[in-house]
Amino acid sequence: MSKLLNITASFRRFLRDEGAATAVIAALMLPVIMGMAGLGIDGSHWVAEKRNMQTAVDAAAIAAAYELGNGSASEVDVAALKEATYNGYNESTDTMNIDVENINSTTAHVTVDITHPADLWFAGIFVDAVNVGVTAEAEVTIISDGTACILSLADSETHAIRTSGSVTLSMPNCGMAVNSSDDEALFMNGSVDIVVDDVNIVGEYDLVGNVDFGYNSLRTNSSPITDPYASLGVPSFTPCTSAQKKGKTTYNSNTTLAAGVHCGDFTFSGNTNITLSPGIHIFDGGTLKVTGGGTLTGNGVSIVSTNSPGSGSYGSIDISGSKTIDLTAMTTGAMSGVLLYQDRNAPSSGTNQITGTGAITLNGTAYFPSQEFNVGGNATIAAGAVPCSRIIARTIVLHGNPRIGNNCNGSTAADIPLPGSGAVKLIN
Repeated sequence: MSKLLNITASFRRFLRDEGAATAVIAALMLPVIMGMAGLGIDGSHWVAEKRNMQTAVDAAAIAAAYELGNGSASEVDVAALKEATYNGYNESTDTMNIDVENINSTTAHVTVDITHPADLWFAGIFVDAVNVGVTAEAEVTIISDGTACILSLADSETHAIRTSGSVTLSMPNCGMAVNSSDDEALFMNGSVDIVVDDVNIVGEYDLVGNVDFGYNSLRTNSSPITDPYASLGVPSFTPCTSAQKKGKTTYNSNTTLAAGVHCGDFTFSGNTNITLSPGIHIFDGGTLKVTGGGTLTGNGVSIVSTNSPGSGSYGSIDISGSKTIDLTAMTTGAMSGVLLYQDRNAPSSGTNQITGTGAITLNGTAYFPSQEFNVGGNATIAAGAVPCSRIIARTIVLHGNPRIGNNCNGSTAADIPLPGSGAVKLIN
């Protein structure tokens, strides 16, 4: 019996001693246990925050891609911020980065990254900051919505395309594009009646006076249109000498001008008929000036204005008066589809024109990348089919009743595609 009592007493002492040790261990482990529990709670919260921010970044990427697809590149950041904020993004604490990558001429990727500082409850005991990062990538396929016949290349010019005097222009199958970001990039003033297809303006437009402007669709704050002839240079030729460039050749009777290099200034005046033989006509260091009545015709021609190294100056093309003009571009060779071409090295201060009271038909591209081009005429007396016209210049002035059309079947003039709607999808 006494042995049993001794065993019981020993066991009680053991429990008492072990309990004390366990209490000490428990006291020491309690902060660790609570810390681990706290990290678990914080971690669960961070996962929820990341899920919520993923919704915001997905919405931002899709919104940005839609703006890009609709031709509103300048609105990409605004649209992304708006949708991200609507879905929980806080501009005062979070950061967002937007990157646009053009994959090819019709496809682009928009990547949006958002970094969000996570809430620190228990974890703040151990770390100063934790950031939650999320990414989304959207792909947009741009579907062309038409073709422009008129394109101004100036990127910031006021009145990059403008009207002068009374203007009537009907080209319902032709679009118009203005690459200037100015608030008055497109400016119409006076008695104006213009009907076009789609209009694409990087900046804005202004209408003053009695203006009737009809269009199928109009986009402002849009993306600039690519110059389809950006890589086209002056064809190779034997340059004129400095002495030849000082020459002034005048014709005041019916004339057929052979293709080739023409040195210095050339003037055609009077009530005469002028025929340009097929081929490339290079005017080196001088101006081509045509006035008076009669006709100016050429089939399969390309008129190039340049200035070879040495003396001389970059001339201009100056055609006015009452001549009936009917010119068609060549369809083969380096200048295929290009009717009028001015060297892109010409100073921006120059002006070129084909205006007057006669019927003017331009089948092909008139290209003046560095200077202004004035186009006019009187289309009411023009005969024949609608032409295939492309007017591309730094700035453009519309006069009178120009005859511009998009009847380009069989033509080699380069298209000027306008952006349309965009098919958007998340790819990451």
